[in-house]
Amino acid sequence: MFFIISKIVPVIIDPMFVFFCLFVVAAVRRPKSGRGRSGFVLAILLLYCASTPVVVNPLFALLEGQKSFE
Repeated sequence: MFFIISKIVPVIIDPMFVFFCLFVVAAVRRPKSGRGRSGFVLAILLLYCASTPVVVNPLFALLEGQKSFE
């Protein structure tokens, strides 16, 4: 059971998966509504923030166990 969970959890918390889910929700909703548009904008902003070096470098430093964020 732990093996299956260890394979599924990284996929679920992956930023691209979250972006894809938000994009699907925004596409399914009516794009003319304000909530549909805001969901799409939120998905784009999440993808941008998750891919910038300002966010990625400290996260990788924490993951690799480094003390400084070079």
